[in-house]
Amino acid sequence: SCCTGRYWPDVYPASPLLDEGDRHRVLISGYYGHGNLGDEAILEVMVAALRRAIPGIGITVASGDPTQTSHAIGVDAVDERSWPALLDVAEGASLIVLGGGGLLHDYHGLDRDTLLHPLHWGLTHCAAFPALADLTHRPFMVSAVGAGPLHTDDGRRYAGALCARAARLTVRD
Repeated sequence: SCCTGRYWPDVYPASPLLDEGDRHRVLISGYYGHGNLGDEAILEVMVAALRRAIPGIGITVASGDPTQTSHAIGVDAVDERSWPALLDVAEGASLIVLGGGGLLHDYHGLDRDTLLHPLHWGLTHCAAFPALADLTHRPFMVSAVGAGPLHTDDGRRYAGALCARAARLTVRD
């Protein structure tokens, strides 16, 4: 599971990038700051597990309501639609995480024109984070994510490419 104290150290295999003295920073994205209690609970558990596993870790969450997320969870938060802010945080991150929750679906279709656009939503919102990891040369992880339904060919392609880009991947269902 993504939320056990044992899993998170495995995210960072021994490497020069993660020397003992390094201050680790993580950018987390999911469906946060939109008033969904289940998603907010997932975030709270993920943050607590990270803090137990890596004391002093810096955590920034991409959120639909950064002020609410920051106050409720006690993390830094940025607007999930502000590409300058997301790029700035990603450049300082040790890891970019997408998760958790039921994120990989195309219930409402998929609009490819919204990828890397302030109006991203659904799978294009999710696909923006591995793209951000590529742009900033940061590792990317998918954590405790539900997949499906994926009704469209584009939806299956986006979800597959997103998962293929992940250095680590855990699913919830």
